[in-house]
Amino acid sequence: MSKKILVISPIPSHPQNAGNRARAYSLLLNLKEMWHDIYFLHIKQEIGHDESMQLCWGDKFYSIPYKEPKTAAKRHYPKRFYAKIIRKIQSLILSEQLFTYSIDDWYDQSVNETIINISNQISPDVVIVEYVFYSKALELFNKNILKIIDTHDKFTDRYKLYKKNKQTPLFFSTKSEQEIKGLNRADIVISIQQKETNWFRTKLNQQQIVTVGHLVALHSNNFHNFQNTILFIGSINPIYIHGIN
Repeated sequence: MSKKILVISPIPSHPQNAGNRARAYSLLLNLKEMWHDIYFLHIKQEIGHDESMQLCWGDKFYSIPYKEPKTAAKRHYPKRFYAKIIRKIQSLILSEQLFTYSIDDWYDQSVNETIINISNQISPDVVIVEYVFYSKALELFNKNILKIIDTHDKFTDRYKLYKKNKQTPLFFSTKSEQEIKGLNRADIVISIQQKETNWFRTKLNQQQIVTVGHLVALHSNNFHNFQNTILFIGSINPIYIHGIN
């Protein structure tokens, strides 16, 4: 039986020029091919290609602006001649303060009215939010609607992975209790890797936690003449560049 699925996402489905976009699109495309109705609400925290999304999702595509909350202000380092010293002190003393967010710091409360209006119009059976830091949107829906978080990553102390590899922390990082708070808003938690599923299971009690890997179509190739060659596919992301190096 097909379901009406409302997807709330800070990332666009098009173009698929980054791993998180490709993952979200692939997951939703598979659900669409299973005859579920996908309603895609893009909250423009990341800019995409509206025309392509409109073509893909038709009249079930919605797009609204994102207003960065004050709590989401980006961390900036000083750029004067003594910046290196300041950075060193900050990295030693203030790492957690600089790079750790509360779970709702990136959530724009002004989108709530639009989400409620769309929900009233379409009466979804299922709501999927992309990323745990958008989980607050799930509080807008009653208990009769199945609530799902597509996590993408585990964000507890994520900044420490950057620091361990001598990189400046990027994107979102939070504390364990904050991530658990966000995940507890869902009925089902989806992770991409089994090791993240295992970690979530040690922290959560009631939710169904499932691993859904990155679903991609595979094609055979004729590249038989290359030796000692690696094909690396990814966006221009500092993590990927560091991995290649």
